[in-house]
Amino acid sequence: MIVLVVSFIILLFLGIPIAYVLGISSLFYFLATDNISLLTNIARKLFNGIDIFVLSAIPFFMFAGELMNESGLTKNIIKLVNVFVGKIRGGLAQVNVIASVLFAGLTGAAISDVSALGTILIPAMYEEGYDKPFSAAVTAGSSIVGPIIPPSIIVVIYGGMMGVSVGGLFAAAIIPGLLIGIAGMIAVYYISKKRQYPISNVQFSFEKLFNNFRKSFLALLIPLIILGGILFGIVTPTEAATVSALYALLLAMFFYKSIDINQLNKVILKSVKGSAKLLYIIGVSSIFAWILAYEEIPTILTNSLVNITDNPYILLLLVSLIALFMGTWMEVTVGVIIVAPIFAPVVESLGIHPIHFAITLIISFLIGVATPPVGVCLYAAAGIADIPFESVIKDILPFILVYFIVLLGIIFFPQVVLFLPKLFGFA
Repeated sequence: MIVLVVSFIILLFLGIPIAYVLGISSLFYFLATDNISLLTNIARKLFNGIDIFVLSAIPFFMFAGELMNESGLTKNIIKLVNVFVGKIRGGLAQVNVIASVLFAGLTGAAISDVSALGTILIPAMYEEGYDKPFSAAVTAGSSIVGPIIPPSIIVVIYGGMMGVSVGGLFAAAIIPGLLIGIAGMIAVYYISKKRQYPISNVQFSFEKLFNNFRKSFLALLIPLIILGGILFGIVTPTEAATVSALYALLLAMFFYKSIDINQLNKVILKSVKGSAKLLYIIGVSSIFAWILAYEEIPTILTNSLVNITDNPYILLLLVSLIALFMGTWMEVTVGVIIVAPIFAPVVESLGIHPIHFAITLIISFLIGVATPPVGVCLYAAAGIADIPFESVIKDILPFILVYFIVLLGIIFFPQVVLFLPKLFGFA
């Protein structure tokens, strides 16, 4: 076990991608063990980790998201939202948050949100009089909504890996995702009022509203098609992903006519690469998770946590803090795959519902991606704004604070998560 931990830490600090760190450190562990027959577990666990039917939804969701990015839908969504909130103080920053909520259902990935919205809104906010660090912080902070509001790739991964209903997780994620969005809007309003950020010069008119709504409406139906189909039992998550990909393709190529065959090839290639990378991470993470289970690490941690407290909500809070810390430096997918099998049996044995734990864990990790000292979305937003990472830290803290308050509400009031799954018969 020492070989696994030491090699993991050394490789991580050498800057090697986390997927390779997991695979190489696992290989070192197997080579160092006396039982060489354990080496056969590498190929088997790698295959078994991705041999889960629901994970076949991932390439289709990624394809649909890439199509929406390439088709220029982002600009239409921004224009639509700007008509509603552009005239209030800090309106363009509010557009950033609300567009993230709407865009979430089309991509399901935080970094996609930063890339798609940040490249448009960060320069626009700066030109209108916002500070660059604040513009980057708003973009990074609002980006975590993407992987919460369905369809969410990390939710699909969790459901397939842990045997939890993906439909139930989708239903459970809606209210927490909206609460995160509202919390971000509150933070934007407070900061904008305090700093006297500008009011957008957009002029409201029903004609402008109708035109922007017409351009965005069909695309914004994608999350409704996915959610409605799953929640009402019409399609499985995998079938919903396939339908959304086909629908997005028809919109982009034949309705909006914003993608030609060359761009389509680019989208397909990018989706294949992204899916392969994600599935590889899932595979090597399953090997790493198996080693932890083989060494009885979950049992050791369980006994340690139970000795601290037997209150299920305090225990869930402790696990959330661990996940939030890990999320600041570890890729969300990897972190969830490693942590979920360890802590899920512990908290569930104390009466926490599996869906409640899943959503809490995922949100904890996602808050981490926008939290210093690393925070991948924070780095991405700072890069788009062309400013030092350190300059964004002060402006991101109010968002982290309000998100953490939402997280506490989710932990101690499980009905926030479980209301919709119970309503639709998933819990």
